[in-house]
Amino acid sequence: MFGSYPYPRNFYAQNTSEFITIYVKDGKPTNNIPQELKEQSKLSQKEWVQFTKQIWDIPIPNKSDLAFGKHAAIMPEAIPYRLIKLYSFIWDIVLDPFAGSGTTLKVAKELGRNFIGYEIYPHYKSVIEEKLGLFAIQGQKNAQ
Repeated sequence: MFGSYPYPRNFYAQNTSEFITIYVKDGKPTNNIPQELKEQSKLSQKEWVQFTKQIWDIPIPNKSDLAFGKHAAIMPEAIPYRLIKLYSFIWDIVLDPFAGSGTTLKVAKELGRNFIGYEIYPHYKSVIEEKLGLFAIQGQKNAQ
């Protein structure tokens, strides 16, 4: 992991950072959001200052996460929380095409956003359902 510990010269640093890339469409943003939703979606001054920094120091998830041990790469809730607050209004739709353990979907639900998630590995479905508090109702099928 660190090369020749404890000896110098062959040390190599771990890449412990990840990049987030934001893409936007050309043109002006939609401005037909009702004032009430704008007010409900407002960021506090503290959130604005913290979320708009170029570097975020966010700890990795721990054993308290519902998906711990059930998914190889659990995302810290702070990442989708900040991005959803920065780029959406209440009732907007959050799309997660790589749902994984469902962290983004869970945070979107908690923040009052609608959400759509896709995951190609069926064995994560139960992890996502548990995280979202969704349970099959007897006699009904869940969406696949």
